[in-house]
Amino acid sequence: MKLKFRAWLKKKQKMDNYIDHISWLEDELYCIGDGITYMVSAEDLVLMQSTGLKDKNGVEIFEGDVVRMRNPRDRRQIGMFQVVRVANSPMLGLLDKKLTTEIFNLYEHMSNYYEVKGNIYENPELLEDKE
Repeated sequence: MKLKFRAWLKKKQKMDNYIDHISWLEDELYCIGDGITYMVSAEDLVLMQSTGLKDKNGVEIFEGDVVRMRNPRDRRQIGMFQVVRVANSPMLGLLDKKLTTEIFNLYEHMSNYYEVKGNIYENPELLEDKE
């Protein structure tokens, strides 16, 4: 699997979905992405790695995505999950009152039951309580 990244630019409040190249230069990053080259402070950028999986609609799943999962048997919604990385492995963290309370493996054979709803940076409302 080819490593793929995207980046959230904090100051610009913008997602760079196609990072082609990253070089560390002291405390700054030299990035080539979305067809442009730019320098950014390491503090102002959040890198997110692709899991290598796609959801039921063919959308690539990255760290920081919020994913809805359905029960494989009856298609009922199980819950909303945030994609996190634990011990260098992508996992699904169950969202409950803005806290990840349970962690589950992210399985390729289950990808037809995952649906990316957004990400925690562009869609922070997905983290809000639904009570």
